[in-house]
Amino acid sequence: MTADVRPVTRLTASLRICAVLTSIAFAVSAQAAEFSARDISRLLFQTAPGSHPALDGKNLRRLDLSNLDFKKASLSKTDFFGADLSGADLNREAA
Repeated sequence: MTADVRPVTRLTASLRICAVLTSIAFAVSAQAAEFSARDISRLLFQTAPGSHPALDGKNLRRLDLSNLDFKKASLSKTDFFGADLSGADLNREAA
C-alpha cells in the first residue's frame, strides 16, 4: 500500500513546484517595462526641439537607457528600477 502512495505524493510535490515556478515567472513578466529601450530612444529622437516628452509614471525597469538625452522630459513617478542610466541627460533645468 505504501508503494501506491509514494508516487502520488511525488507527483503532487512536482505539480506544486511547477505551480510555484509558473507563478514566479508570471510575476516577473508582469514587472517588465512598458516600452523597449528602442521605443524610448525613438520617442526622444522624434521629440521636436523645445518640446518635453511626458514619461510620467511609466515603467522603464531594466532598460538600457545609457547616453540618452531625455530632452527635459517629465519623469514624475517614472520607474527606473534596474535601468542603466549611465551618461543619460536627465537634467530638467534650462541649459
